[in-house]
Amino acid sequence: LQEACLRILACHPAEDLPRMIRAPGMLADLAAGGEAEAVVALDGRQRVCGLLCWTGRDARTILFHGPYIALSARRDETARLLLDGFLQGVAKSGATGVMTPFTSTLLPSGEYESLGSLDRRLPDGALQARHAAFRLIAEDMGATVWAHSAIQGFLEREYERLDLVRDLRVVVPLGESRPDSSVFSANLEAASGVALLKPLMDGRDASENMVRHVDALRAKSFPNILFELDLAHGWQAALAGPLVEHGFRPRMVHPLGGRSDLVIFQYEAP
Repeated sequence: LQEACLRILACHPAEDLPRMIRAPGMLADLAAGGEAEAVVALDGRQRVCGLLCWTGRDARTILFHGPYIALSARRDETARLLLDGFLQGVAKSGATGVMTPFTSTLLPSGEYESLGSLDRRLPDGALQARHAAFRLIAEDMGATVWAHSAIQGFLEREYERLDLVRDLRVVVPLGESRPDSSVFSANLEAASGVALLKPLMDGRDASENMVRHVDALRAKSFPNILFELDLAHGWQAALAGPLVEHGFRPRMVHPLGGRSDLVIFQYEAP
């Protein structure tokens, strides 16, 4: 695995690769601990030809990265072998679908659905669109999700486009009590300048807390700020209102990416 990561690093821009490939020892450790899995393609001389890795063994949506090719010969055939090995490996996992956050040009046409894209600002200031893709590997039986009116139209359009059956329940404040303080987590990737915020606890200061987090991240030169909501929780869906108000825009839905569907927002600086 470490050799495969090093060969992939020599052939692909580092910003196009997940952290566990950029740090080869990390993928080896995650695989040894059962937190990640991978397939490696070798040729008849035992040279590394390609790599595909994934996480989320017990999740309803498995997150995969690749296929990445290390040799120029027989690229399409190698990619197909890696994808087939991956799909066979997760076929009995109980997952409903598989998703990649950065679509490879080697994904077979017509077999994966586009989930949309996020903009990545690179160190040189250029913008790069990172497209995500999804594929069902088992029947989606439908679900009930919470939605805020600010993103109801967006969700309806995405579910219709993806042909997913969802019953949307719009959150309406009915005077329920809330704690004083909200809590957000932040997953920071300094190398790529990406910060992913997630809500851990609701609170009456949630709107102000968003502003504080954005100001702090921008002061630390994080140009790519994302916010993730799990629509299984009504209190999280309700945060879509202040998110839109403070410059975040819904960009994509990850079907069954959490307890239910996830919505990813991206901050668009005024």
